[in-house]
Amino acid sequence: MPAFQAYLLSKQTLVPQVYQFTFATDLWLPFKPGQFVSLELQPGLLRAYSIVKLENFKGSNLGLVIPDSFTTRGLLTLLISTKPGGLASQFFEQVQLGTLLKVINLTGRFGLKTNTQPKARFFVATGTGLAPFIPMLKQSLQENPNLEHKLFFGALQRTLDFARNLLEQELHNFTNLQIISCFDQDNFVETEDKKMGRVTQVVPQYITDLLKTEFYLCGNPYMIKDMQEVLQQLGVPKEQIIKESFGSISR
Repeated sequence: MPAFQAYLLSKQTLVPQVYQFTFATDLWLPFKPGQFVSLELQPGLLRAYSIVKLENFKGSNLGLVIPDSFTTRGLLTLLISTKPGGLASQFFEQVQLGTLLKVINLTGRFGLKTNTQPKARFFVATGTGLAPFIPMLKQSLQENPNLEHKLFFGALQRTLDFARNLLEQELHNFTNLQIISCFDQDNFVETEDKKMGRVTQVVPQYITDLLKTEFYLCGNPYMIKDMQEVLQQLGVPKEQIIKESFGSISR
């Protein structure tokens, strides 16, 4: 696919060191929920980020200021964490509105399984691993309104949970979605939707049919590894565990 330009319109802090960025793009094309874009932050510095939204621009800028000199075809939304602290993190901490970046790729095979008939889909995320699940959930909820959908989001403390507000904002039209927040360094009175403990401890409590549930995992690679091991020990078939990790585990 051809490279295209992305003009930074908005930078919103969700929690410390986690941002939602909105870009105007001079090219729009449909994307598959779960795919990512590669941004060239400076010559030789490329980073890949899962797509939250890539909308066709239809003449309404939603209150965003776009210069007349930029031909807008689409609006691209990304979630980006600067916690790693590397060159890309430093770039996005300091980046100013109006910055122009090159998008050199839109690809990826992570996404909903096809030609399956599950009774439930469980999505398990930490940090910005939530990003691909927003369009994936929207797709699944639209195509399978009677399917059981649950989103588990892991964070250290309740103050770091940006998932619930973001999902309720993006998916407020859908009733068949339960969001379960999991906190492993916090103390509070638990509810059905807010639990103490890691996602690896909480997810098994909600499984009612191992063989008819698909599990989608995205985020910290250590969480992915541990969650996969827990599910396989419970007897979940390997093909029902679909994963995308951010970063790598040191060997």
